[in-house]
Amino acid sequence: MRRVISVFLVLAALAISQTSIASAGTVGRFVRADEGEVGGVRWSLRMAQQHGERCYDLFTIRGTWGSDGTVCGGRDPRGDWSPVLGDAGADGEPSIELNLTSPRVRTLNLLLGHPVSHKPATWTEFRTHVLNPKQARISHMPRDFRFAVVTEVESACIEAVEARDRWGHVVLDEEVPCEF
Repeated sequence: MRRVISVFLVLAALAISQTSIASAGTVGRFVRADEGEVGGVRWSLRMAQQHGERCYDLFTIRGTWGSDGTVCGGRDPRGDWSPVLGDAGADGEPSIELNLTSPRVRTLNLLLGHPVSHKPATWTEFRTHVLNPKQARISHMPRDFRFAVVTEVESACIEAVEARDRWGHVVLDEEVPCEF
């Protein structure tokens, strides 16, 4: 009986170690993390972890943004907030941008500047989201970050960021250069 238990324990340990070794080089499938519409333009955000790198794919029905619409690389979001991929829009087209946050950030209050129309900057609130367990399993993405897709009906850029936790406490308050 002891021999059967010993063999079982050895086989179980071997199976667990093979699973962890194999998962380092696995390719997760892209899952739709969010989608919406801004200014009559439909957009979609997909995510997956491929060969140990996080990949984000942000696209519209008119085409993709970024070099090929997909950004891969990096292990963790930088700090409490980091913009990843997007387009500030031009000539009155909508702006869309993927922002990653730490798990503690539940709300991003962003001061959006309007460099094309020269309208005054406006504060806009965006709730952050997290992948659900099924999305995380299929995509192989860890659930150690939150995200928000920032949209504006016209050309816009972020001038300041205020990040708040679940209790409404400010965890980040900084001005950033308006990159357009």
